[in-house]
Amino acid sequence: MSERAWIRKGDTSSAGGEVLEGIENAAHHGVALTFVGAQVFCPVCKSIGHIEAAGHRLPMTMYGKEQALEDDLCRCLCNPPPTMIASQHIGVQNFGQGSDAAAVTPMVVTPGPRLVGITLPKEYPGTSPWATQTPALENPSDSPIKPLGDADPFEYAEDVTGDAEQLAGVDRSDMMACDIIRAECKGSVLREFPGQYLNSTLGEIQSDAGDGVKEARKALKLLNDNRFKK
Repeated sequence: MSERAWIRKGDTSSAGGEVLEGIENAAHHGVALTFVGAQVFCPVCKSIGHIEAAGHRLPMTMYGKEQALEDDLCRCLCNPPPTMIASQHIGVQNFGQGSDAAAVTPMVVTPGPRLVGITLPKEYPGTSPWATQTPALENPSDSPIKPLGDADPFEYAEDVTGDAEQLAGVDRSDMMACDIIRAECKGSVLREFPGQYLNSTLGEIQSDAGDGVKEARKALKLLNDNRFKK
């Protein structure tokens, strides 16, 4: 393998899964780059897994998170695990005969509202905010990056009891979004639902929405959208 492309939010796995998370302040051609540990919705096993680092890679971090690459694994309920597929092959990590010949392709990122060009170093480690002096982990299972909220991957099951029985006697505002989705919604809602709010309670989402947080408003709207009700 002479090069590996960067994975971005919205990219898919070999099983048709979709990356739900990305770092919006680190965009490649207008699309958020994603990271090891990012959540992936798999339509085959109907669960939310996460990206696991696999194979040779160069040290490359974004805001403390390791860049996900093509052929990393999607750790969902499928066995064997699907592999990640990149939607672009402009932003890549190149590999030569040895680490001295390896390089990360220069790119344009959006670290904020302004478009800023950042050229990554030919030699690594370097001083770029995209480089790290910590070598890539030999064993991906040792990665400190975990699914959002350090939670186990959320599993969606079509045969879960309906909301009338599931939510009886429970204060809905104290329920986590993932539990409400299990009880009330179709699995397709996960394609649009903001991943960072899956493990938040409805009350927390409502509070953020009241503070004007765009993703919280979207999450609240999806939880009440009749298109996704069972």
